[in-house]
Amino acid sequence: MHTYDNRHPEPAKGEARSFQERLDSGSTRGIPKLVRNDNGGFGFTLIELLVTISIISILTIIGMVSYQVVLKNGRDAKRQADFKIIQSSLEQYHSDQFFYPSGILTWGSSLTSSTGNPSPPSPVKTYLNTIPTDPIANPQYNYVASPSGCNNSALNRCVSYCLYARVENFTPTDTLCVNDSTRTLEITPP
Repeated sequence: MHTYDNRHPEPAKGEARSFQERLDSGSTRGIPKLVRNDNGGFGFTLIELLVTISIISILTIIGMVSYQVVLKNGRDAKRQADFKIIQSSLEQYHSDQFFYPSGILTWGSSLTSSTGNPSPPSPVKTYLNTIPTDPIANPQYNYVASPSGCNNSALNRCVSYCLYARVENFTPTDTLCVNDSTRTLEITPP
């Protein structure tokens, strides 16, 4: 006995009675076009698959490029935040010592009152537990005390400094510290 499905009209007399029977008999009459292809088979054509894969590939590439830009912007923001932290610590150091550290700061180590000080006070004061490092680490941040060759002796105090690094997304600006086009983020004392 045939059960009537109100979504599809009653099949004509002698025609296969169910969807499965129509598939088994090879007839595609009554099967929606979205389910069968032009040759009577079922599935997607090669062109449909290629177009779909192409669209997915293009969207993936756009997403990856956007993600890389976001990562670069994030590293640049970290560099700027690191420089503000270092600048604040250097100003505290200057406030206590009346000069800036001479020589080279050791990135990843601490900034104390004995850093770049020929006669460190007792007890040693810590201004920054760990001096931040560049997110990529090559090239590292640079610190240059000035005037050039200062050593914080009584007659040769370091009265200024320049911190500089290379950012990934930059617009050319005037050089504050050194004439080095590879360094695009520079900070001097306020």
